[in-house]
Order: sequence, then structure tokens, then C-alpha cells
Amino acid sequence: MNGLRFYRDAGMTLPMDRLDVVQSDDGGAPPADQVVYLGSLNFGKIYYADSNPNVDAITVSVAAGGAGIPASAVRLALSAAGLAGATPGAPLGAGVAITAGVAHAVAVHVRIDADAVAAGVHENLSLTTNATREVTL
Repeated sequence: MNGLRFYRDAGMTLPMDRLDVVQSDDGGAPPADQVVYLGSLNFGKIYYADSNPNVDAITVSVAAGGAGIPASAVRLALSAAGLAGATPGAPLGAGVAITAGVAHAVAVHVRIDADAVAAGVHENLSLTTNATREVTL
């Protein structure tokens, strides 16, 4: 089984299955920013895009299931500063290889534009990668 996954914390102790978003009743909340981490705790492994290993990038995309927030309301970047210029709904290149271990996790900055979010708790968003290949170092 491929061990590359998303985590809520830099120490990769809290696995993440979905992006949780809470919007104020008044609709006046600023964009919801958060940082998630893409990595693996399968030490001695490295991950590549399965399509063309060590050439094609591992890409992160937003998946929106069911009613709620559309994927087009989400921006992804490798830094907080990069969120302002990120294209809503566009995938993010996370590099051509990710080595296992906390020190090598890729920080993925996420911004959910509040204008597209109705008041309430939303649980329909998740992050995914293109198909990846796990290789022993």
C-alpha cells in the first residue's frame, strides 16, 4: 500500500481525510486559510508520480463531493504568500519526488474563499494527488 498521505500537522501525527470548513452565520468571515502536509512515515521510501517517475510532478488537487463548497473556491500554494496569486480550483505541483519522513513533508497552503461559502459546517472537500509510486531507497 502506498503510504503517501495528507496530515493536519507538521509532525504528521494527525492524518487528514477531508478539509473541514466552518463559516460564520453572518457570511462576513475572511477567507479560511489552513496548512496541511503531504508526506509519509514509511521511512526508507520515496514517492514519484506514477505517470513518469522523477520527471512528472506529484500534483495536489481539490476534490468536492456532493453539495457544499465547490473546488473552484479553493486555492492551493506552497507558501502563504503564494495563495493570493494562486488560481482557484487549479492543481498544485508538489515536486517530482517526496522522500518519507517528517523533515521532507510538503506544506500545502489552502485558502477557501469565504464568498463562495454559505453559513454552516462544510465537510465535502478533500485533497488528492495524482497516482504515485512508492520506491524503496
